[in-house]
Formats: sequence, structure tokens, C-alpha cells
Amino acid sequence: MSNESNQNTEINKYYRYILIGLTIVSVFLAILFWRSPLNVYDTAGHISLIRVIASDFWPKMSGWNSAELLGWPAGIFYPS
Repeated sequence: MSNESNQNTEINKYYRYILIGLTIVSVFLAILFWRSPLNVYDTAGHISLIRVIASDFWPKMSGWNSAELLGWPAGIFYPS
């Protein structure tokens, strides 16, 4: 019985180290993400797609946006 409890405590320590490591990596990635302004990422594209959907397609959530040369399916491959 003692041998099994020792194995359980070793497994619990192993899982604890994995959890601590993943937490440290997650905090590091969150700090990297929040240090730069959010307009660097995809925010402008999402906002423009919301405006197009609101002005051209409402109440449908997707449609054909003919603003560019041949158009593109708005709200399908690039959802808001």
C-alpha cells in the first residue's frame, strides 16, 4: 500500500509541475499579446466586416461583397 501511495504522490507532483509550466507559458504569452496595441492584429478587418454586414446584408449574416474587383464572400471565410 505504501508503494502505491508513493507512486500517486509522484504522479501528483508531475502533474503539478506540468500545470505550473503551462501557467508560466500562458502568462508569458498573455503579456506579449497585451503589450502591443490591439489594432496591430485583426481588429480593423473585423470592424469593417461588421459595418459591411450591418449596411449591406442585414438581417443575413453573410453575403457577396462586391466592393473589390470580383467580390468575395463576406462573413463566411472571415467571420466577425
